[in-house]
Amino acid sequence: MSFGVLSIALDRLRTVYGLMRMEKTGKMAGGVASSQIRFVKRLTVKLFQRLILLSYVGAALVSVPQWFVWTTIDMRTWSQCTTIWHKIRAIEYIHGGEPTESFTGEKIYTLLHLLTVFWLPFLAILAAYVYIVLFLFLYSLRPSTARPSTASFYSTTTTAAAAQSSAFSRLSCDQALSSVHLNRSSISKCQMSCNNENYNSTLVVPNLCNENSSIWPSTTLESSVSPGCHLSGGDATLANASLLCAQPSKKLKVPAWRLEMRSRIFQTTIHVIAAYLICWLPYNVLALATFFSRDLQITISVHLELASKRGSLDGLA
Repeated sequence: MSFGVLSIALDRLRTVYGLMRMEKTGKMAGGVASSQIRFVKRLTVKLFQRLILLSYVGAALVSVPQWFVWTTIDMRTWSQCTTIWHKIRAIEYIHGGEPTESFTGEKIYTLLHLLTVFWLPFLAILAAYVYIVLFLFLYSLRPSTARPSTASFYSTTTTAAAAQSSAFSRLSCDQALSSVHLNRSSISKCQMSCNNENYNSTLVVPNLCNENSSIWPSTTLESSVSPGCHLSGGDATLANASLLCAQPSKKLKVPAWRLEMRSRIFQTTIHVIAAYLICWLPYNVLALATFFSRDLQITISVHLELASKRGSLDGLA
């Protein structure tokens, strides 16, 4: 169970880490061919299948010592499954001797068993979900900012009628600006062509300074370009435009779907960690108490038994 839950946590961590790298590098999945996307999906499925297989193999390897450590002790009226060290203590007690308090092999086995079965997987699961929660929490607080792509230009029109009447001039402007040699003359010619057609527009130079733009979807393109990016009549060169484009864009509000995503992630994390602790923590705490004191183990056992009986009585009442 521990290794299975750990495999799921590692798969989710790998997904979130991949999204974080995509956001930093600005590489979008939409720019990849569909065949490559299918190939990546197949790799993801195979990786998760390997993690599940490794979890079963790890559980089998950890279970091997149980064949040698656990045995049965047969008394006259009853029998019990116990460890070989408890059997030695029982035999010593029956023969009137003083039972051995602890064995070195027993301590080593118990420590390795607790570390491999519970504590190490639990710490790995906790670290993975804490990383996921922190990353998605910070992302949910980040305002949505829209940045224009370097592959296309945006222009604003005053009225729909003016845009329709100057479609040819607008296409000419876009073709002139999309060329490699973007200089003062091409901008001037393009602006003059637009003015001759009574097309009231403002040419917008894309934000070339932000090559690693965010992959996260934005809600609107309003106020996404710096004011200095609007050029007219060749008054500004491409170098000046690049400097002006370094101005930060206007931030928008946090989308509602990010807040909902944060809430769901929190709930999922709490449910997974709580279920894991409820199922495994009592036994492991009781087993870990043997390393400190035998009296501490007895005290914890008595309190747990009393709490269990009290809960049963409250349920009947």
